[in-house]
Order: sequence, then C-alpha cells, then structure tokens
Amino acid sequence: MNNIKKGTPYCTEALQLNPSSLHGLLNKAQREIDADEFEDAIRTLDAAKEEHQHQKIQELLQKAHNLLKRSKQKDYYKVLGVDRDADERQIKKAYRKLSKQYHPDKASANNIAPEEAQKKMAAFNEAYEVLSDPELKQRFDNGDDPNSQEQQGNPFQGSPFGGGGGQQQFFFRQGGGGGFPGGGGGGGFKFQQGGGFPGGGFGF
Repeated sequence: MNNIKKGTPYCTEALQLNPSSLHGLLNKAQREIDADEFEDAIRTLDAAKEEHQHQKIQELLQKAHNLLKRSKQKDYYKVLGVDRDADERQIKKAYRKLSKQYHPDKASANNIAPEEAQKKMAAFNEAYEVLSDPELKQRFDNGDDPNSQEQQGNPFQGSPFGGGGGQQQFFFRQGGGGGFPGGGGGGGFKFQQGGGFPGGGFGF
C-alpha cells in the first residue's frame, strides 16, 4: 500500500505523458481497487491489456473481477470491520472484540436491544467461520460465498456448522476449556450449536 502511494505522483504524471503507460495504468487500477471501484478498475485493466502483455495485468484483472462478484454478496471482512488483507491474528482480535461487545451480558449495558445483539452475533459467527478457515477464506476471496444459497448443496466443508441449509442457531456457553479462539484455557465464552448457558440462557 505504501509503495502504491509513494509511486502515485510518478504514475499519474506518466499517464498524463503517455495514456497507455503500463506502470501508470497498473497504479490507477490498484487505487481503484483499493477504493472499491471495481468496475472502473476492470475498465482500466482491459485498456492496459490492449496495449501490454504483462502478468500483473491479468492478476489484478482477476482480483478486480473476484472483488466485484464478492461485493454483490455478503462482505465478511466488513462484518468484522477488518481490511481485506487482514491476517489471522487481526481477524481473531476483531471477532473477540465484537463478540464481547454484543454478548447478551454486555449488550444491554451498551444500549443494544437483545434482538439486535442476537442478529449481530449470528453475523459475526458466520463471518468468522469463513475467514478463520483457510480453505473457506480462499473460496470467499475468489468470489465464492460458502454461505450463499447456491452453495447449500455443499455448505461449509469441514465447518462445525456444516450440514444443510436453513438458519443456523448459535448459543453461548460460559466456563472452562475453549474460550475465544486462541484464548487458551479457562474463562471466556465458547460458541456452539445446541446447549446454552447453564440452566437455559440465551439462544442465538
């Protein structure tokens, strides 16, 4: 990202001097992708492809097409509030923070209605299940939403939530073991299907 910003003045000037400048077009397309202007990026790259044969053009073109397709679906990165290039640690950290904020015990203190907290937690779980699994994350990055209705015939391979369509239900369980992903031993909360707080509790 920094290299792109540093090179932007040069590349912009290069485009002014030569509208078919390879570096200028690549820089423009990357900036359009970063601004979520995927259709503009595709047009820029198509123009570049007419003038140049370069692997980077094809790589960015594929990326722009994938992101355009994904933009028409759920964006799990936005759900968790992380960048598209977020690593595993950043994804996990965002998930833990949001889960604490919208936990039933915390939601009321944050002036969040129980129904809204339930809805948010279901979305966070869904997003984390995809982004925390390398295979599912790769599928999503390639423009394939594992949760889409079109994928219901083969949902969530290897996922603890797998096994058929319909609305998933999420429950909290408090106590030992598990905890938040990567959280180590006791304490924390563990999300699971079925169960709930001891003696009832909150079902999602």
